[in-house]
Amino acid sequence: MPGVETGGYGPLGALARNEVNPGKVITHWPDMLRVPGSLVTGQVRGYDLLRMFGREGRPTRRGRRSPSTGGSPRRCICCAWSSAPAGVNRSPSVRPVALAVDMSVGSDSITVVTDIDDLVQRVAIRAASDSASLPAPVGDARIAEAEAQLGFALHPLLARLYREVADGGFGPDYRLLPLLGPASSVVGEYLTRREASVGMEHPEWPEGVVPILTWGCAMYAGVDCLSEDGQVLLFEPNPYSGGSWDQCWFLDSASLAAWLETWLAGTGWFEEDAFDRDDLIEPQPWDQAASRLSSRA
Repeated sequence: MPGVETGGYGPLGALARNEVNPGKVITHWPDMLRVPGSLVTGQVRGYDLLRMFGREGRPTRRGRRSPSTGGSPRRCICCAWSSAPAGVNRSPSVRPVALAVDMSVGSDSITVVTDIDDLVQRVAIRAASDSASLPAPVGDARIAEAEAQLGFALHPLLARLYREVADGGFGPDYRLLPLLGPASSVVGEYLTRREASVGMEHPEWPEGVVPILTWGCAMYAGVDCLSEDGQVLLFEPNPYSGGSWDQCWFLDSASLAAWLETWLAGTGWFEEDAFDRDDLIEPQPWDQAASRLSSRA
């Protein structure tokens, strides 16, 4: 901050990545102060800021029309003070070759009918190409242990991913969490959030939705294991200002299979070039949020 003496990394300076540039912090400090307010008032969604990370500050379509940016492109202040890119390995996508695709485009979703065996195989190929050190897949005993702790069965496709691909470490951006602890895991995150919701007037986390990865900024992708197709949800708590949490839940994809196809094809809202596409389908408010949050909370 202005007037505060800053130090260096000493002999580790050459190893430091994404180090803070104090000069840029000072220059962009007024803009940085506007971001928390914009998140709280809902003028900017957390996932819109996330999409601008690593894009040299080029705003998304929503960012360009957001009141917080004055309705015109500007350098993203979240990127302005970082002097190095994230360095995430982004291998070329393996394009989907589904046996049958029903591209019935509605206002909210695209329904994709895919051969699940083929899909799991393509996910495994992409996962191996993205990481040379994937965790080993989990066995049936670990799946059973996870389901016993959760109190319900994992969605069949999600269980296959952990059983046949890897115990997390693949997927979009921050990648899937491991199934069980001791560190942050699917089961651990679910139990923690459910325990905090039970008995509350306004529970934040619905039963049966397991968090599978974090998008950063307290946002999660979750799979609804109580739905037949395993719909994928976005939990985006940044605009929350009290009362019901249903405003923080969005439908990302009508099914886990379609969500995986989107990742493989490189067409998700979370991709670096998403803001360049006119056909982008963004997460929409989850119309079941209110009922699911109040059901057996």
